[in-house]
Amino acid sequence: MSDRFSFGASGRLVREEFLDLSSTSVLLDLGTYYRTGFKDLVIAVAFLNFGSPAGPKGNYESSDGSIRQYEKFSPPTTFHLGSSITIYENKMISCLGTVQLNHPVDNAENYLAGLRLTIYKTLSVSAAYNFGVPDMPFSFGLGLTTDKWGSGLRIDYAFKRHLYLDRIQQIQISYRF
Repeated sequence: MSDRFSFGASGRLVREEFLDLSSTSVLLDLGTYYRTGFKDLVIAVAFLNFGSPAGPKGNYESSDGSIRQYEKFSPPTTFHLGSSITIYENKMISCLGTVQLNHPVDNAENYLAGLRLTIYKTLSVSAAYNFGVPDMPFSFGLGLTTDKWGSGLRIDYAFKRHLYLDRIQQIQISYRF
């Protein structure tokens, strides 16, 4: 909308199937961010998985012999409020600080704080701590970016230790045209 305010929306059709049961719903993600004008401070808001309750159509016979309809369940809608600002920057390194509030409608709120250190605009190291989620409090990441001929390759790696799932590792490769 302007050089300081932007918004976006995306939608998706979600279908779940199990044996002869199926459920279909439409979900929306809505988000906006605002560049405050104070240094590079950005405030962002996102509303994810917004949609109507969904469930299988039809009836089933319960254990007491009565005929019942399948229940419908709301999607896991979450509200996110976040902010970021460059804490330190020179020709060689840049340090970005972030905070985020997550408010899922079906669970307790949690808060995240993170830092990303970027060296020569090529190599980045990230760390974050999640307050309020004891299953997975700490995460770590590495990123490599190349910019040549007006396009760029980016490779990101993330590591999280989960209480029940042990190690979670993610790799993302993207190319900008």
